[in-house]
Amino acid sequence: MTHIDKNYKIARFTLSEIMVLSLQPPVADPEQAKFNQRLVDKLKYCKEVLTSIRNASANQAATEDDAGMGGGLVSAKTSKASLR
Repeated sequence: MTHIDKNYKIARFTLSEIMVLSLQPPVADPEQAKFNQRLVDKLKYCKEVLTSIRNASANQAATEDDAGMGGGLVSAKTSKASLR
């Protein structure tokens, strides 16, 4: 994960580094504690987004499979093939 602060300072962290920070006892510096919590919150948000994408893809695939078994149903998906 790459973080760029308001002063354009770049900090890079691996997922394991962020997890170690989150599992350690709280740090004395409130700014550092706030930064660590923001990193964890951003990871939680990313997880939620990726989970929703996976669920939407699974639902779309299930819907397309059901529509394909209907025989006479027209797909709502547009074809990229030429109509010539």
